[in-house]
Amino acid sequence: MGYYHPYGSCAGNTVLVDNTPIDYLDFASPVSGWVQKWGWMPQTNGRAKPNASGGVLLLKILKLPARIDAIWDEPGYL
Repeated sequence: MGYYHPYGSCAGNTVLVDNTPIDYLDFASPVSGWVQKWGWMPQTNGRAKPNASGGVLLLKILKLPARIDAIWDEPGYL
């Protein structure tokens, strides 16, 4: 069984052509070894396990709207 995708199989929407040059910037990731641009789960591709800093950053981003709302609710802000 391959990677689970909530909208069905990704394989049906992907075309891979062997022995062709690729632009490595298409696969750029803020964390070395992760293949985020394709929507895959973070993995190491044979290297050591990735650290949790990417997850921490995501949690901070998800909490941002609540922090902004709290600032707007502070008395005397406006």
